[in-house]
Amino acid sequence: MKTEDLTASNQVVDKEGGIASILSVEVFEEETTVYNFEVLEYHNYFVSALGLLVHNNCIKGKWHQGTFDSPEDSLNYHYKEHKTEVNAVSKSDYINKADDFYQGALHAGVKKRSISGGYNGTPNVFRYEWNGQYVDVWLNPDPFDVVAGGDRYGIISFGKIKK
Repeated sequence: MKTEDLTASNQVVDKEGGIASILSVEVFEEETTVYNFEVLEYHNYFVSALGLLVHNNCIKGKWHQGTFDSPEDSLNYHYKEHKTEVNAVSKSDYINKADDFYQGALHAGVKKRSISGGYNGTPNVFRYEWNGQYVDVWLNPDPFDVVAGGDRYGIISFGKIKK
């Protein structure tokens, strides 16, 4: 979600993995220096005394096609399937929430588990489960491809754990 699209009642993740609700939004009309940075593969970081998780706008290349014909087809399917359970208001919001969750799980040291046989036939897929939600992520097994500019990872699915 873009900063200018934030509204009261939007939710963000804090450094403990909890959910914080935005109570109000104030706009300041002033010029200031901002930074867009990445540390290794992390595009997310915690800000303020509250430790709220934020991210740079790095959507391109974050979604993997899995068994679909394209990343767009996969995203369309998974967004339609899971948008309500993760409170996503758009595909962009769904991608950002999924990526925030994944980056938060990495920062929190959540252990991944391999999905046996891959995700419906897609190899190198791992699941991270945390705070009642999950994200399935394809991890690039080829370090040479990553160095050459290939994707490090691609999200395949994000949703609520169903019991």
